[in-house]
Amino acid sequence: PPPGLYLHGEVGCGKTALLDLFYASAPTEAKKRVHFQSFMLHLYSEINRWSLCTDGTELDQDGPIQTIARQLLGDAWLICFDEMQFSDYGTSALLEGLFAHMVADGAVIVATSNRDPHNLGASSFSLENQSKDRQSNLGRLLSESCEIVHIDSEKDYRLVQSAGQQAYYYPISPLNEDLLDQAFKAAVGKENVMPSSVTVYGRQVEIPISTHTGVARFTFSELCRSPLGPADYLTICNNYSTIFVDHIPQMTIYQKNEARRFLSFIDAAYEMRTKIFCTAQARAENLFLLIPSEGDGEEAQAMEMEMIGEMAFDMKLLKGMDARHIPIISGRDEIFSFRRAISRLNEMQSRGY
Repeated sequence: PPPGLYLHGEVGCGKTALLDLFYASAPTEAKKRVHFQSFMLHLYSEINRWSLCTDGTELDQDGPIQTIARQLLGDAWLICFDEMQFSDYGTSALLEGLFAHMVADGAVIVATSNRDPHNLGASSFSLENQSKDRQSNLGRLLSESCEIVHIDSEKDYRLVQSAGQQAYYYPISPLNEDLLDQAFKAAVGKENVMPSSVTVYGRQVEIPISTHTGVARFTFSELCRSPLGPADYLTICNNYSTIFVDHIPQMTIYQKNEARRFLSFIDAAYEMRTKIFCTAQARAENLFLLIPSEGDGEEAQAMEMEMIGEMAFDMKLLKGMDARHIPIISGRDEIFSFRRAISRLNEMQSRGY
């Protein structure tokens, strides 16, 4: 088979657009294009289903990986992944085994990522030897089976698109809340508004306000302070083409869980091309802060602030910057995630989106 292709570069440099063009022009029907996070959710679901259907005693460790690899290749030999990114040892180990089986059986892998293949799977600030080995093995596998291309561009093309309908209202104020309400009424029309739910892996996820025509509405608290994950957000966005979110706050290190859920939601909405209307405390570029504003209990949090400062200094983020406007971080992967979310929030306001 021909070699695969691995494109990596900064947020908004055109990786996804190039992947879409390649996929549309590839002269075969045996192809599959998936967002990486959606693929991983499907993969873990298949592993769970496989484990429930067997007692595992008569099968070796590679049993489910081999089975899933064969299933993937049964549908397509050209597999395209958009936004390949992860930061845990388990995913790295799983992908190493899966990709090895796929490539050995003739698969061609095409992928985009913010990271070069040898830095995929890097954890927040340090790597144990075992994780380093897995990271190195996966990077070597991708380098040997794919042509590696770095898109060297500092321009975020999502920021230069023509403006579309206003959908991001900031700051939170009576005027902007009223504008969001007007947009919601226009989207709903004469449809009945009611609570509903969607089913995710056998459990019900509540939708507080919805219509039968694909419009839903949440507060930020309902959407990001509830115990929801990527599978929930993908299912919500797959069922509702327009989603309204009230009162998105600025998020500091003390809202790290909420920030991560919000990132997952934006990724899911972007993948499903869901239209987002919202009110927010600040413009998209200022939603994610490293530390709170002055006066928010700094004395009691002095040790944590010192730790955050040391982490930021180690990562060379403080040079020429105000520490209170450094993105909230727990690692380099999350910095990419925040940049991507900001870029996507801006693109969602464009005419093309």
